[in-house]
Amino acid sequence: DGGFVETSGYKSMNLAATVDTTAANGKTGTLLIDPYDIEIVEGSSTSGMTAENPYESTAESATIGAGYIVGQLLGSTDVTVKTGAGTGEGQEGNITVNATIDYSATGPDHTLTLDAHNDVYVNAEIKAGDNNLTLKAGYDIEQNGNGAITVGGTTTLKADGDITLDKAGNDFATVSVGGVADGTSADEVTLNDVSGLEFAATKAATLDVTAAGAVTQSGAIEAGTLKISASGQTVTLANVGNAIDKVEGTAGSLTLTTKNALSQDNALTLGT
Repeated sequence: DGGFVETSGYKSMNLAATVDTTAANGKTGTLLIDPYDIEIVEGSSTSGMTAENPYESTAESATIGAGYIVGQLLGSTDVTVKTGAGTGEGQEGNITVNATIDYSATGPDHTLTLDAHNDVYVNAEIKAGDNNLTLKAGYDIEQNGNGAITVGGTTTLKADGDITLDKAGNDFATVSVGGVADGTSADEVTLNDVSGLEFAATKAATLDVTAAGAVTQSGAIEAGTLKISASGQTVTLANVGNAIDKVEGTAGSLTLTTKNALSQDNALTLGT
């Protein structure tokens, strides 16, 4: 295939030549000029964004109001907010959530997708109710501040770097984890859940889960290391497709199936 070419300039950049991403025997590749950042702010207005769903940034430091996003979710099934290609002004293509997004009154089964070329930063609450949430990042997904993420539907996390959603009050129902491209793996994944959670198909180098309820699965887990912190809770990961190399942590009980040879570097404590 033609591959992927990303251009980047510290202040600005002039493309004075033609970039050819065609392929003799495969798919044409992609040229990406520095993507624009997006900040999700309070209110119902937008700046530097396209007018139709999917909402894509078209200018530096674009903003979209959390109220605007919720309003669109009330009227349609799914909403996508995505970093758009820029002009080489040096932005990275981050999405930063700086205002509470509460779409719990919509749906159910509506999906909000935040799709960033670089990082997704969650600095405020996301309340999905019985709806779904997809966070997609070319690099990392990070949760900062004290705003919890609560999703009663499916949470899909896709990143080629680390995923850290470890704040108190997070409450996920079903979680699926992987890299950006289908079939690929995220790196280090850390999840904290105020209750129990179910894993759908999940691929990560390290999966570190803290849960105050039962941990189950509906899809296979592929992980180099599985870390469990679920004192007094039942952990049942018995899918025959599991491919887990190492396990450690604490749980009330653990049922684990893996097709890989299992080892451990640190203690596994059960019955506590």
